[in-house]
Amino acid sequence: MAEFELEREEHVMAAVRKHPLIAVGKLIPFVILAYLPTLLPEFSALIQTVIPAESLSNFLSTDNPWTRFVIGMYWLFVWMGAFGAFTDYYLDQFIITNHRIIRIDQAGFFDRQVSSLHLNRVQDVLTDIEGVFAELFGYGTLSVETAGEDPTRFRISGVAHVRHLRDLIMKEVTERQENITRISSSGLN
Repeated sequence: MAEFELEREEHVMAAVRKHPLIAVGKLIPFVILAYLPTLLPEFSALIQTVIPAESLSNFLSTDNPWTRFVIGMYWLFVWMGAFGAFTDYYLDQFIITNHRIIRIDQAGFFDRQVSSLHLNRVQDVLTDIEGVFAELFGYGTLSVETAGEDPTRFRISGVAHVRHLRDLIMKEVTERQENITRISSSGLN
């Protein structure tokens, strides 16, 4: 946890990432894109039936070094995109402590944003579970609404165990409010 330091008497209650199904959904297009060059011989045969040109067939042949070079560069960019998608999934994190909520968002290879929200500002916690897969696998969007002149929302989508996190946050908010009420009422007596 080098991105942030815990305050005095603060401890981590939960640290979660997005559901693994979200990562699978982000990586499926890259699997399909990686498979496309294997269809090149069939595509070459189809082109040769339409346009009987020997030079085009030789150019699209995997025996041609230029074709292998282009396919290699293509696979390199597909691999970089897949690695970027996995890095974004793996490094995004949502941490709930007994004092605050911390969201770590990896926006790119070299862009990481860390934001925190103290629990005493939390006004409402909303969960949104849309779709069959989200309901079956228990992931959704968690929105934390803050109190103040400009109510903002602290959102993370695709988080696993979203209902449990909502209940955990609301329990901590309630405990903090009860402690403040207890302290203020004992100070008045």
